[in-house]
Formats: sequence, structure tokens, C-alpha cells
Amino acid sequence: NYPNEVKVQTQEYLEKIIVDHSTDSTFFFALIKSDTSLYVKFWAVSALEKIINEFYGKYDALMKHGLHDLYFELLEKHPGIVLSHTHIENKYALLFILLVKADYPALWP
Repeated sequence: NYPNEVKVQTQEYLEKIIVDHSTDSTFFFALIKSDTSLYVKFWAVSALEKIINEFYGKYDALMKHGLHDLYFELLEKHPGIVLSHTHIENKYALLFILLVKADYPALWP
């Protein structure tokens, strides 16, 4: 069991990574595709959720389309990653819901 101070410092560090890369979703998709642990993949998908909830509204149309492209590219080219674990699959489905909720009908046919 880690001391509370270490947990707080770790959380602050991870939050800083999210804020620092809030306009660069490629960073998080690269983490998901990399040969990292399941925990890192889940954190990266969770970070994308936070970005969509907190920063996505400030994206211009090009950035939004870029995130959409990366989202569907991962599904098409690496479905095994998304379907590798129920937690990741469910969280990835949530990303889709958040994107549609944020953009529909403007950016969805």
C-alpha cells in the first residue's frame, strides 16, 4: 500500500499529462496501440474520455475530424486491442457515445 502523498503526486502527474496533450489525441492512441500493459491502455482510453468531456468543445472541425479518424482507425486496423478486455471495450464504446453526443448532427452524416 502506497502512502497517500505518493498517490496524490501520481494523480497530479497523470492529470498534467492529460492537460499537456489535450490537443494531441495521437499521443493517447499511440499508447493504446503500444505494447504496454492493460492498465496503461485503460488509462489512455480514460484520458481520451476526460479530453472529450473537458477539452473537445474547444477543438476546431479539423481537430475533431482527426480524433474521429483515429478512433475509427483503431477499430478497423486493431480491433483486437479494443476487444482485448471488457473494461477497454466498454470504455471505448463510451468514447463513441460522447463523440456523437458532442457533435451530432453537425459532424455526423
